[in-house]
Amino acid sequence: MLCPFKDQNLKKEFIIKGFSNSDFLLKAFKEMLLNQGSIQKTKKVRVFKNKGVRDDLSLKYQSLKMTKEDDIKDYFKSELLLENYCIALSQIEKYSNEISDYFTEHIIDEWNKEYGNQTMGFELYSFFGEYDTTPFGVHKDQEHTILIHIGPNPAKVFCWNEDLDLNEVDIHNLNNISSPPRIYNINPGDLLVIPKKIPHTVKRQEFSITLGAIPYTIEGLWIIERFIKNNLENKLAKVNISDTDSEEKNSPLLSKTLTEFFNQMDFEKSILNESKRLKSNGGLINNNILDKTNDYLELKKTKEIVINYDKDKICIFISGRHIEIINAPSISLLLSQLSKLRVISKENAINILSEDFDYEASVQIYNALL
Repeated sequence: MLCPFKDQNLKKEFIIKGFSNSDFLLKAFKEMLLNQGSIQKTKKVRVFKNKGVRDDLSLKYQSLKMTKEDDIKDYFKSELLLENYCIALSQIEKYSNEISDYFTEHIIDEWNKEYGNQTMGFELYSFFGEYDTTPFGVHKDQEHTILIHIGPNPAKVFCWNEDLDLNEVDIHNLNNISSPPRIYNINPGDLLVIPKKIPHTVKRQEFSITLGAIPYTIEGLWIIERFIKNNLENKLAKVNISDTDSEEKNSPLLSKTLTEFFNQMDFEKSILNESKRLKSNGGLINNNILDKTNDYLELKKTKEIVINYDKDKICIFISGRHIEIINAPSISLLLSQLSKLRVISKENAINILSEDFDYEASVQIYNALL
C-alpha cells in the first residue's frame, strides 16, 4: 500500500477513496462496544442531543449492555429513546486491539515515515449516530484530524478556508455562512485528513460511524500539562491533606509539596521516557486496558520492547507501560525471547527468571510485565 500522506503538505484537506477495510473496522467497532465494562469505568463517553451534551444520557450509556444480536443503530436509538443523537467515544485505543493495530500499521507508521516522528503520540476516538451536523457546529481543531469513515452509510464533510471567522457566523446554520464550503462525500472506507485550524463540520442524514486519530504535536502546551498532571497526582496522593483542616494548615503543606515537585521534576528525562513509552506502544498515547490472560506474555505485532539500562536498574518500556526493576541477565534473556517469539507462556517465563530470582520474585516480575 502506498503511503497515504505522500507529497501532502497538510495545508489543505485531502481525501483518499476506498483507503481502508471498512467491514473489518465496523466489526472491530462492534466488538469494542460489546466490551461495555471497560468503557464504563473510564467515563470517556459523551452523548449529544440538540447540539449539547446530555450528562444524564452519558451516564445512562455507561449502564447499557449490548449483545451480539443487537444492531448498533437500533440499539442506541431504543435504549436512549432518541431519534437523532451523536455519541462520542474518546481514547478508544484503550478498548480495541484490532482498531489500535490497524491505525498503528496503516496510519501512524505511514505518518511518521512521511513527516518524521514529530508527535508526542496519537489518540483515537469515534463519533457515531444520526444527526444533522456536528453537535458543536463548525469548528477548528488545534491538531490535525485524521478520519476513517466506516459506515455503514455515507456522510458529508464541509470545510472552509482557515481565515473564516467563526465569531462572525452562525456555526450551527451552514446556510447562513456566505463563504462557500468544500464538500466531501465520505463513504465507508474513505480516509479524510483535515489540517489543524481548518474550519469544518460533519453532516449525517443516516446512521454512520467515523473513527478518528489526533496526532498531538510536541510543541503543544498540553504535553507539559500531561507530565505535570501524571506526576503531580502521584505526589499529592502521598500528602496528608484533610478536608476538615483549616486553610492555614493545608496551605503551607501544599506549597511545600508543589515547590519540591517542580524542583525535582526532570522534564527532559520525562519527555525522553515518554518518547520511548510511545514507541513501545505503536505511537498510541494510551495502552490497552482490556483484561489480559495470566497464562502467557504476548507482544502484539504493532508493539515493541524498548530497554534503557540505568546503573543497577533496567527501565523497560513495553506496550505503553514503563517498568523499572533490578537489572539481571535473566530479565534481558526473557525480553529478548519475547521480542523474538512474541508469545511466552507463564511457565517458561518463570523458568527463565528463576535463574536469578526465587519463585515469588519471579512471579512479581512476570505480573509487572503483563
